[in-house]
Amino acid sequence: MPPRTGLLSYQDLVNLLDRGTIAPVYLVTGEEGFLIQSATDRLVRAVVDPATKDFNYTLLDSETATADAILTAVESLPAFAERRLVILKNAEQLPAGEANRLVAYLKNPCPTTCFVCVAPKFDARRSFFQTLKAQAAVVDCRPLSDGQVTVWLAAQAKSLGRAISEDAVLFLKERVGRDLFPLQNELTKAVLGSDHEKTIELEDVQRACSASGDVSVYDLLTALAQRRMEPSVRTLARLVEEGEPPLKILSTIGYRFRLVWKVKRSMQAGHTDAALMRMFGLGQWAGASVITAAKAYSEKDLRWAFQRFVETDAGLKGSALSPKLILELLVLDLCSGKQKGLRRFLGRQPLLYL
Repeated sequence: MPPRTGLLSYQDLVNLLDRGTIAPVYLVTGEEGFLIQSATDRLVRAVVDPATKDFNYTLLDSETATADAILTAVESLPAFAERRLVILKNAEQLPAGEANRLVAYLKNPCPTTCFVCVAPKFDARRSFFQTLKAQAAVVDCRPLSDGQVTVWLAAQAKSLGRAISEDAVLFLKERVGRDLFPLQNELTKAVLGSDHEKTIELEDVQRACSASGDVSVYDLLTALAQRRMEPSVRTLARLVEEGEPPLKILSTIGYRFRLVWKVKRSMQAGHTDAALMRMFGLGQWAGASVITAAKAYSEKDLRWAFQRFVETDAGLKGSALSPKLILELLVLDLCSGKQKGLRRFLGRQPLLYL
């Protein structure tokens, strides 16, 4: 099979490398650092024989490398091996004059070299990157979608010799987010501290995630689901005091309320609680909290809540108010509802303009 160029996902790259298909030039790009590191690690394992690695593997950084050094590396012949590997980190930082000297090579690369340019972000207007995108296999390491994170967590758990429960997956996604480095870290901690031999359970990930603090954002979600104002405000204060990033708290609340709204609409169609849990892949713990919230919040309140999420996001990023106060106002509004929300005391202008 001839080497493949074009846009590849991380899994596409893995599948091609497993079949022995290696392109002469790669561009590894995207905002998900874990996938970028995993992609480069996979290329090292696929291309380089450990016995000859000292002769056939060169790692360069654009902050210090010159075009001459890069060309010398990619044009050198492999020693005692079929291919050599050259990885150029931070390719977007290579000065335009130096980068343009590589364009001719990209159009006619050495067949015995695998040249990998790593550039999380780059200026697509530069001629070097225009040529690189046209000639290379582009590995797109963008952040995973919610569904892809679920699949990824299951695969990571399997690689650690375990299955993972639905409740544990939902907890990790809401508690940690979709950043794969911390997700892998918490998953590994859960396995090391688990009392279960076959499956990573909810209590395993709860214990792992709460190791750095006594309160969890899930305590906040539980209080919000029941619209209990005092526990919600108290838990929020503890989270902020323990250093939980305000935008992460907002993101977790927003993620949960999106799920609540979906469940509420299905609930209005007459589905039972058990059917709702099956439809949305909810375990007993998560399902009880989400369904409680879906029953507690009217659709009008949910629609208004999402307006408040937008305002709160803008306020956290640009308001003169403290992040704690901005989040407290949100929590008070969520518990009170649209008709009794604090915004009616703030005049007609949205919170973000205060």
